[in-house]
Amino acid sequence: MSVGFGCEVTHAFVGEDTVLGHQVGIGHCIIGTDAHLSANLVIAAISLCNYDMRVPVKEIVLHGPVDEPAYRCTTSQFGGLIGDHVQTGSMITIGPGTAVGRHSAIAASVCMGSSIVPAASVVRSSSREVTIEPSDRPRQLTLRPRDGTAATANGCTTGLHGRSAPVGTTGGG
Repeated sequence: MSVGFGCEVTHAFVGEDTVLGHQVGIGHCIIGTDAHLSANLVIAAISLCNYDMRVPVKEIVLHGPVDEPAYRCTTSQFGGLIGDHVQTGSMITIGPGTAVGRHSAIAASVCMGSSIVPAASVVRSSSREVTIEPSDRPRQLTLRPRDGTAATANGCTTGLHGRSAPVGTTGGG
């Protein structure tokens, strides 16, 4: 097993040849053999539906396909079950009561609640859209004089040949 810096492993079983990247947090989990969990991955072990997170009482339930009944874990603290040879990207949050089947992959930046992922599956974020909203901050103006002289507007300066550069750097040329 290989463990990166800043990891927290609490009441968990981690299989042989598994790699935990930097800042991985897993609690009350079973991780299979030869899995690779990349940096900044968290597997939560307590449901947010508890009145007091210090004293969890809400039972964790694994939810599979619609036609199958839910599996009751009979405990209020269960993070997840990660199968053998599972690979993940970075920046992933997995909710309590999640099971990921063998030979599966989870793409970067996925946030998933309680679910069952079948073996040999790929999990990706469902949102491919990027939302760009207007900001309340004033817009920054960049002046580009044609004569090659420097000009300043809202904290920016233009360097030689009219190329813009932040204050304190040179425009290059």
